[in-house]
Amino acid sequence: MLSNFKRREFAYPFFFLIAASLFYPLLFLKYSSSLSMISIINFFTPASLSLLALAFFLLSMNRAINAFSENKTPFLLAAVVLLPAFLHFFIIEQYSFENLLYALSYLSIPFFCYFYAESFEKMLPVYMAILWLANLYYSVLSFFGGHEFSGIAGNRNWNATFLIVTTPFLLYFMYKKMKEKGYGNAIIFISCLIPVLLSLYIFYKCDSRGGLLALILLLLLYIFMSLKSRMKKFFIAAFLLISIILVIFFCLKGTDKMAELIAHDVRLPLWEGTLNMIKDNIFLGTGPARFESEFSSYCPAEYFLNHHVAVRNDHPHNHFLFFASSFGIFAFVAWVFLLIYPIFLFLMNYDKEKKIVARLLFFAFLAMTIHSMFDMIYAQWPTNILSLMILGVLWAKTWPCSDISGERAWSPLPIWQKSFFFIFGIFFIILTLALSFRTFYSSNFLRNGIIYGEERKKYENAASYLGKALVVKKTPMAIYKAAMNSYFKLENPDLTLYYLYMLNETSAPNFAHSSGFIGNILCRKGKVREGLPWLKKENLHFPLSAGTLHNLFKAYTILGMPRDAEDSYKRLLIALSFKGLELKHLPLLLENPEFDLCPDKIPPDSLREGEAN
Repeated sequence: MLSNFKRREFAYPFFFLIAASLFYPLLFLKYSSSLSMISIINFFTPASLSLLALAFFLLSMNRAINAFSENKTPFLLAAVVLLPAFLHFFIIEQYSFENLLYALSYLSIPFFCYFYAESFEKMLPVYMAILWLANLYYSVLSFFGGHEFSGIAGNRNWNATFLIVTTPFLLYFMYKKMKEKGYGNAIIFISCLIPVLLSLYIFYKCDSRGGLLALILLLLLYIFMSLKSRMKKFFIAAFLLISIILVIFFCLKGTDKMAELIAHDVRLPLWEGTLNMIKDNIFLGTGPARFESEFSSYCPAEYFLNHHVAVRNDHPHNHFLFFASSFGIFAFVAWVFLLIYPIFLFLMNYDKEKKIVARLLFFAFLAMTIHSMFDMIYAQWPTNILSLMILGVLWAKTWPCSDISGERAWSPLPIWQKSFFFIFGIFFIILTLALSFRTFYSSNFLRNGIIYGEERKKYENAASYLGKALVVKKTPMAIYKAAMNSYFKLENPDLTLYYLYMLNETSAPNFAHSSGFIGNILCRKGKVREGLPWLKKENLHFPLSAGTLHNLFKAYTILGMPRDAEDSYKRLLIALSFKGLELKHLPLLLENPEFDLCPDKIPPDSLREGEAN
């Protein structure tokens, strides 16, 4: 029985880490900076990893029973989060099984790691070290390829925090192994100094304010926790004094700089819109899979005056706001407790925790939590999965179970119960693989379609691959890409409408400029009255779009609605003035919607040509 226990103790966490590594399988085939669009092809996703965690959960049901009997708090809090997740699945017509699994991932992955916390605590240092090496390889490719240091995370801001999280584990692993081999302190110091310098250089090149803030706060906290009780009082006093001085300095000298920084940051309008969405969906939320589609109606007009405006917003760059808007206020309170209480308790018992790995995991989780208040750390691989795994380990320290890692945890269940959980556990594993292969085939066709359309300019081939992707799996991105290829390249408005209407079958009926394209095509086909609601919907989502206001003006004029036409015309002039443009520049915006969204991208030559015309 004990040998069986040890095999499972190793096997389930090991296979889960392998699965988590195959989020983007092309990462392991990238041999140069020229291999494009590697992040399009998925194998495992948060949904399929959630299902895999549930499978291992069922196969370890005796652990769950033992854990629940000793610590009901995390399970009861989890039930509060589960309620809106399941209600979304049954109430929202377009909510798919994968959407439900995505929502459950916030609980299924941490709970699985909670049951196997001891194994994850041993495996994560090695796993983090391997991820750091893979990230270094990508950074070298980025350096010689002239790209930004986005690393395996895919973004320089996410990469900065990823370095904070993984570098200490690499150093710990190196130090431990070199000590075991009998190397001297000087050799160990020099060997560990090399990855530190490399990480600092890449971190500097990432130029991430969120990553820098997380690093500074972690260093201050580490210094504070390392001090004696008497020195902690002096540290707090010094910290408060320096903070007051900095506040006075910014009030007197740094007001203009701070105002400029705030004015050019997209987060404040995103947060404002998300708060309004939370207010209107306060009890159940919208569901995490529907955030982007619902948020498009709440995004403030001020957002579109920013230099870094995006056509899509699938996250408000704040994990807490995202969770509250997705699950509602009651689930949010429960989740915050599950997230923050382990941090608080670990700090209270910091001196009692002698394991270096446990402390490293705590600081890694804290770094991701801090940065998640300003960025998509909890929403992007690998930090999204890493944070959930570490959270499960912290739960085991917050709500420890005496049986969770011992032989008695495998006390026999009745044979019919064991058979029931075993059958469903195996079924979930098979279903996980089926979902993963389906995702892989669909995303592979999608990647080929984008490559043929955007790189090779073979639009018929692109349409064929995009169509195959949709046969396998109807994802909003694949639908939108197929529609845009049909509209701009194949010039087939009927096929474009067919694809755009398909978005209503997904969890994201409002995707990018889909409403505007539908309205524009219907108006061109003479169905102006039918197209008007779509144009009004597009104007709600993109209030400063000159192209949409122009189309609204034409539609109202054709329908004999002079007051509405005049209002649209006035708003068109206002939108152009906000962009620093005039009516004579309108043709440039109508030809290229990207210029309408981001007028700063208009080439000076094109601007002069527009003025001449």
